[in-house]
Amino acid sequence: MKKERGITLIALIATIIVLLILASVSIAMLIGENGILTQAKRAKEETKEAEIEELTQIKGINEKLIRRHPHVFKDEHYETAEEVKVRWDKIKEEENKNKKMPESVLDKVPRNMPSLLQAEKLQKKASKYGFDWDNAEQVFDKLQEELNELKEAYLEQDKEHISEELGDVIFVLSRLASHLDISADESLRKVNNKFRLRFSYIEKALKNENKSLDDATIDEMEAKWQEAKSKGL
Repeated sequence: MKKERGITLIALIATIIVLLILASVSIAMLIGENGILTQAKRAKEETKEAEIEELTQIKGINEKLIRRHPHVFKDEHYETAEEVKVRWDKIKEEENKNKKMPESVLDKVPRNMPSLLQAEKLQKKASKYGFDWDNAEQVFDKLQEELNELKEAYLEQDKEHISEELGDVIFVLSRLASHLDISADESLRKVNNKFRLRFSYIEKALKNENKSLDDATIDEMEAKWQEAKSKGL
């Protein structure tokens, strides 16, 4: 009877694991081969930042499940639940032995995360340890400082220096957004959509006048832009 209970428990565990794997595979199929970043952005809108990391780590989760359950996915067999537990503990011990401990608290922020979102996450991590500005006004001051340095780099016509200073400006802007309780990534997405709408309006308005973008002057396009803006686009 005890042996039968053990086997039943093993079967139950195996069923749960298979369901988890199927759920993970379903998510991976939804994401698509080239759509991980797009899906991650959608996840941020719906479930904020927490689920983005889960989506970027699906592959690792699948590998861990398979590795830790050889009795389900490989040709290993155990008679009791206790034997399964012993094997589980041994696998975890081997993983921890080979696991490289993070050298920095920032290592927990995935490097393959979109750059703007990564900047927000990195500074949020550092902020937990007091490495941050006290308020938005201080961030505005820092932003002005970085803008001045960007202008200096531009006057020097040093492209590498310009790139570095522009990166600093964007990095500080991302932190300013956090201090204002706004998502920089979401703000940029909204602006992108607004630009699409207004520029499409310019194209359609010109087409109605039997003109193309190539034929229009900058003044004509600017006038159409202002029309789109006045219409709430």
